[in-house]
Amino acid sequence: MLLDQRAIAGIGNIYADEALFMAGIHPLRPARSLRRPELARLREAIIAVLQAGIDAHGASIDDYRDIEGATGTYQDRFLVHLREGEPCPGGGTIRKIVVAGRGTYVCESCQPRPRTRRVKPRQAAKSSSRRPSSAAA
Repeated sequence: MLLDQRAIAGIGNIYADEALFMAGIHPLRPARSLRRPELARLREAIIAVLQAGIDAHGASIDDYRDIEGATGTYQDRFLVHLREGEPCPGGGTIRKIVVAGRGTYVCESCQPRPRTRRVKPRQAAKSSSRRPSSAAA
């Protein structure tokens, strides 16, 4: 959701990675599952990373230059983005994963992976209810 420019304009991979890390939210977490305190933390983190990016004149990765041709310095402040295998500030190790086809950087110690629900297949549930009971154990 953070990368959908119709929802929030101006957030790309870098800023999404950094904001999610600052908010302690795993990138695989569905937006609809976030509670109010998490949304508030995410909002504050988004504001902070965008302001830091503006203050640093952007992140000069590859060939980025600002309107005057100067390189930015935000890449020197990355907490997780492009830091795969390095220790994170919270003590874990930064990993690169793929979310919605994009490389994303995360510390799963600081950003817990969402739990997945186990769902019984309908067929298994139906067939087990139709089985005749047996006296043999």
